[in-house]
Amino acid sequence: MDNILNILFKRNFGKKDPLFYYISLFSFLLWIALSFVSIFLIGTKNLSDGFVIFSILIRIVLITIGLFFFYQIFIKENKSKKFYRLFKNFVGYAIVFTYVFYSLPRMVGDFNGNISFGFSLFSFIFVLIITLFILILYIFICTSETRTILGVYTDKEIEYEEKIKKDKKLKAKEKEKIKAERSFFENLWYEWVDIIIQAIIIALIIQQFLFQMYEIPSESMVPTFLVGDKVLVNKAIYGPHIPLTDWKFPSFVKPKVGDIVVFKNPEADDPNSEIRYKNAFTRVFHPFVYMLTLSFVDIDRKADGSPKERFIVKRLIAKEGEKICMLNDMVYKRTSEREWIPMGKIENQKEYGYVDLYYENNPKMRNQTTLKEFRDLLDDAILFFDSVDKNDLQTILKREKEAFKTEFSTNIKNELVREINSGRGKTQDVAGTLNRIIYELLQSPNSSKNSKLNDDLIRYMELYNSVVLFNSVEELNSVISKYENDDKYIDREIMTDITFSDLSSPYQQYMKRVNAIYKIYKLKIFRVIMREARAGNLRNILNSSNGLRNASFIGDLNKLLLTEVYVDGFNAYPTLNSNSNGLLNYNYFAESFSMRNFPEYPEGNDYFTKDDYFVMGDNRYNSFDVRFGYKEKLIKLDADDNGEFSKSFVARWDAKTIKTKHLLGKAELIYFPFDRFGILK
Repeated sequence: MDNILNILFKRNFGKKDPLFYYISLFSFLLWIALSFVSIFLIGTKNLSDGFVIFSILIRIVLITIGLFFFYQIFIKENKSKKFYRLFKNFVGYAIVFTYVFYSLPRMVGDFNGNISFGFSLFSFIFVLIITLFILILYIFICTSETRTILGVYTDKEIEYEEKIKKDKKLKAKEKEKIKAERSFFENLWYEWVDIIIQAIIIALIIQQFLFQMYEIPSESMVPTFLVGDKVLVNKAIYGPHIPLTDWKFPSFVKPKVGDIVVFKNPEADDPNSEIRYKNAFTRVFHPFVYMLTLSFVDIDRKADGSPKERFIVKRLIAKEGEKICMLNDMVYKRTSEREWIPMGKIENQKEYGYVDLYYENNPKMRNQTTLKEFRDLLDDAILFFDSVDKNDLQTILKREKEAFKTEFSTNIKNELVREINSGRGKTQDVAGTLNRIIYELLQSPNSSKNSKLNDDLIRYMELYNSVVLFNSVEELNSVISKYENDDKYIDREIMTDITFSDLSSPYQQYMKRVNAIYKIYKLKIFRVIMREARAGNLRNILNSSNGLRNASFIGDLNKLLLTEVYVDGFNAYPTLNSNSNGLLNYNYFAESFSMRNFPEYPEGNDYFTKDDYFVMGDNRYNSFDVRFGYKEKLIKLDADDNGEFSKSFVARWDAKTIKTKHLLGKAELIYFPFDRFGILK
């Protein structure tokens, strides 16, 4: 032991700086010692995991090889240049091995969720310190001072090296000389394998900290992106993530409204989510493979082969100090200093959403989620709602309520039951056929060229008012039953007080209007049904297209149709829980209302904080973005109307924000396919 200490600490350096020697020495010793200690600081919860066992074996191998080189370089003082180059290569690769493979136990624990944040942070810092020592060693053993102190190179040889760097001919000559001195396998390693591995490491570093390529998995950003587009993302701009962790470096540039951002789907951390990594193996190696192949190889796809929505691309819509709502496809924003205003009227912002997306003008789309005919119907509904003065609604609703009570009769109940029993099949046929036509037009780009299919669509859309009338017959039958047993039912359940607050969002004010209009025209049609039933005309009207088309009340019925289709789509039997026998499963516009409308968020006096970002897809009818969750809810159109006659709809709204930690970068350009190459704006 004394001899070793004498060798290590009693060298005669002369004029040479001993600092380079001792820093190299102690960095190497500390790396070996801490690597050994780290084996006992892994924890016991995941010791049986294959990755943890592999991590321990890697440490043992590295420590063993490290001790061998330490003995040869610092104890035995091996001065072979070839051996020293081998030593330098080992140290270089040990940097990567130390950080990556020593991190495996922490990553397994984080993936399994069985280690605390404190232990995870301690493990990360400890591995970082070990990596730092081997990195310091590499830096110093590359210096001319350390090489001359160790006696591997002389001062003249160092000077000759510097001369070679400046002289291309001399450099080529020296390269040929070294190549001739090596064996075949040494040349194979240094000329090919080592260069390829270094290129891979450099590529990984670039993609981790500067730029990365991603593949677009869905149509939520059509027409900006199509499915399969390869996108170059600037990862440095918002602060890159620390490799093999869920943490990131601070961001020196704040995301701006309008930025197309790539972020990690928060659902990916949910143990029950289908987009979570299948196992620890894919968690560790998927990012490496994905980056190295420029997103062309994805080793963790869904069972059907489609990419998991692990990395999502959306448009940043709102940030700190703002709140939003959406009404009829238009985003409105408010701040503490500014009242509600359309986003498109705010300086340096615009309305980014696209709604008129059809196969005929976007032939590369994979999914058409709406039809021009349906959009035209919605436009008609909006024109109708806007034509009704909101200040008159309360007066009109009170008048219709009293008129309904005056006209109300239980004598027509048997007639209604007969109509229900005889008419359900016909209305189901109309609704089912309409939904089948819609399905065909949505699914196939070629179907839109089928003139017969388009003609059938128009015809069955017109016939849909018979479905609305029949549903109203069923509802009236239920109302009669309830009113018979409770003479206060109508007064209690049809609320007529309508208060519009200037502080309410455009969405809230508008839906109060729509809800009141719905009740007015529902009561009008109820009165018509009772009148026609007493006159014995109801069956003829329901069973004859011409009879319904020529009916005196067709105008009011069409207005009720506009209201119901605006909220429910072509949904013959709205229900919260769809089932295999219900038409809801075949209704492809059932969620159109919640796709084009969204209530105030955050609610009340709250605004987005500095760590909150709200993102949405450009393709508003085909974007499952941060507005939505997975659970269906029955929601009142007018939140203040608790009456049974209040219109309700089914939505999956479960708004959330993207946090700074989720942001991965900003999309800058499409690089593949080549015909879509271009810089994003």
